[in-house]
Amino acid sequence: MNLYSFLADVVAVLHLAWVAFVVFALVAILVGVARRWRWVRNFWFRSVHFVMIGIVVIESLGGIICPLTTWEYDLRIKGGEMDPNQRPGEPESFVGRFVHKTIFFEVPNGVLNVCYFVFGAVVLLMLILAPPRRPWRHINADRNLHRRWRHRCLPGRLSDMGGADGPGRRRRSERGNQGS
Repeated sequence: MNLYSFLADVVAVLHLAWVAFVVFALVAILVGVARRWRWVRNFWFRSVHFVMIGIVVIESLGGIICPLTTWEYDLRIKGGEMDPNQRPGEPESFVGRFVHKTIFFEVPNGVLNVCYFVFGAVVLLMLILAPPRRPWRHINADRNLHRRWRHRCLPGRLSDMGGADGPGRRRRSERGNQGS
């Protein structure tokens, strides 16, 4: 195995990781929303997921071949695994064969395009029906909580909280001259 073949296998594994993340993240979101898992509403997780499937949908609608596939094939040609004049065949390495059998199917392009579009629509629908938590919303809530706490604890405001000695106790000045 030469360097180009090794790099082609690395690109193939990255391609598999991309597909696995997009598919299993949607499954996790669907299950997580039903089970009320908080992490599936993470803004950054959901944004990355939406962008990743969005790229796939745009590529399929534009008739663009996936750049990872093109890159892998170019590396396999440079590595001597494939003939540039023929249709891409099965890679020689175990990793390459495993990845290709896992993510590449012999179906018409139209069927794959419909699958990509429907999958992207489900991801978009989940963004609408179960929106992610916005991270800046929690920052403002924490800031407001801090403002309320500071407002209550200003030196002139101790009487609002029950006085310096705690609730139900009055300061000596509020009791009057009893006992002095």
